[in-house]
Order: sequence, then structure tokens, then C-alpha cells
Amino acid sequence: MRLTFGGTIIVYILTKFYRIDITAYEFNNTLSFAITLIILSMIFGQLIFPINIIYGLIKKKNKSIN
Repeated sequence: MRLTFGGTIIVYILTKFYRIDITAYEFNNTLSFAITLIILSMIFGQLIFPINIIYGLIKKKNKSIN
């Protein structure tokens, strides 16, 4: 959950650093890359979260059987 909210806040803050000048193209390009990485890590975290919950439930179920 921290990844989702924290990532969203970081992406919002990073979008405020975009520059309008055409000479700042490299800066904006790097900033876009950073935002893309953060968003991809957020998506990856969202995909791993239910897998982790299911794994924990299965592991807990197996401990109670033994």
C-alpha cells in the first residue's frame, strides 16, 4: 500500500518539475524515464500483492494441517 500511495505522490511531484523550454528536452526525457520506472514498479507491486496474499494463505493452511 505504501508503494501505491507513495509512488502516486512521487509521480505527482515529479510532474511539477517538467520544463517548458525546448532546451530542457534532455531533462524532461530523463524525468519521463524516472516517472515511467516508478509507475512500472507500482504496477509490479500491485501484481505481486495478491500473489503474496495467496501464498501466505496457502502456507498458513499447510502449517495448520501438519
